[in-house]
Amino acid sequence: MKKYTLLSFLFTAVFILNSRAQSNGLAKLIATERNFASTSVNKNTKVAFLSFMADSGLIFRNGQAINAKARWNSKQADSSVLWWQPEFAALAEDGKLGFTSGPWSYKVNKLDSVPVAYGHFFTVWQMQSDNEFKAIVDIGISNAAVEVKENGQVQSADIISIKKKPGTDSEFKTIISLEESFISAYKKNGGKVYDLYKAKESKYYRTGELPFTNTDSLKNFIAKNKEKIAFEKLKGNIARSGDWGYMYGNVTLEITDQKGKRELKGNYLHVWRKNKSGNWKLIAEVVSI
Repeated sequence: MKKYTLLSFLFTAVFILNSRAQSNGLAKLIATERNFASTSVNKNTKVAFLSFMADSGLIFRNGQAINAKARWNSKQADSSVLWWQPEFAALAEDGKLGFTSGPWSYKVNKLDSVPVAYGHFFTVWQMQSDNEFKAIVDIGISNAAVEVKENGQVQSADIISIKKKPGTDSEFKTIISLEESFISAYKKNGGKVYDLYKAKESKYYRTGELPFTNTDSLKNFIAKNKEKIAFEKLKGNIARSGDWGYMYGNVTLEITDQKGKRELKGNYLHVWRKNKSGNWKLIAEVVSI
């Protein structure tokens, strides 16, 4: 009985410590995102991206994944202002892999009173050897202006403890298989595929649209616009804790308008999460054209 009580106490103590570590890690992730954004406003966007992107960090331009630091090193700093703030954040159980998203706006000149462009961003973060987070993937969409409360509360995903930690190699193979199944099912069934992988917290980002916060809205959009997207997976990664992973790649959007039928090139990001039942769900999809 004493042995059982001691083990129960130790388990509870470890759980509390892990919970505190997760809370502290999430707070650090959000603070890092906010510092990233404030550097863009108070200094300039070039300094911000060179300071907060990892050396191998990626951004996407014209349907291509490119090195963020190389891109920004080639640009001259100017008087424009890119503002953003996080409204959602999530951290894997291992405290190393994180995600943030939220609205952004752009002014040609910092003295301008009204932005000329708006949108939403989605960033993947990885803790580095110095215990600081750096952005490893940054993607976004443009959309209509939306009223934003600055420095508002950031929604966060609950931490789900995976009792049995499988090897990350095998779990990442699972994510690759999920991507392949998703791409194949989307090609055959269009928006119906999202019902297979949805979660109550799933969010979907499409260029020109405000984020969809439920699957039915996205499916209606796909049906109404007769959306045809060809997905091509490229690369991704998974948290060592085996609870979060991501995959990015290329997309080709086929549209028909007054100019006739044509194709637009872009990129996508999928963020996967394992739920309490051990099933992987698509928590976020960004399709950027």
